Amino acid sequence: LLSVSGHLAIWHIYATAAFASAAGSFQFPAYSSAISMMVDKKQYARTSAMLGLARSSSRIIAPIAAAVLYALIKIDGIFLIDIFTFTFAVLTLLFIHIPQPPPSKEGEASRGNFWEETTFGFRYIWQRPGLLGLQIIFSLGNFLAAMSFLSLSPMILARTGNDEVILASVMSALGIG
Repeated sequence: LLSVSGHLAIWHIYATAAFASAAGSFQFPAYSSAISMMVDKKQYARTSAMLGLARSSSRIIAPIAAAVLYALIKIDGIFLIDIFTFTFAVLTLLFIHIPQPPPSKEGEASRGNFWEETTFGFRYIWQRPGLLGLQIIFSLGNFLAAMSFLSLSPMILARTGNDEVILASVMSALGIG
């Protein structure tokens, strides 16, 4: 809406990148947990390889597709595609069944409302220094990586006179790497 109305500013992009980075730092652990519950243990290596291939392929192809789309439908059209695909992804999650792990003693002790379970989860992590350190490293690393990665496109465009071919080339090179 900001773009269509002509009010999109660079700080909006940075704020969106910060929000997306914060959300992304929680998304990967949840995603990994869900995949491990949905896939048979014998298929973990195959599943991991296929997901890695899909992720890498999208990092190579998406920038090229974005450059072509930008030339054809400009940024507002790309925003519409992004909104549509986001909505499709969220709606898809409503129909996916993710098996729950068998309850543990700690899990049974944590039963309660949302806030009781949340505080139990934080206490559980806090009481285990190794797990706390790992969680801090992953969360901070994911946040900083996503923030810098999301800020990369506006920076490249600003420094190249909005040359989408250069942006696509850099992003595809990162995907290949």
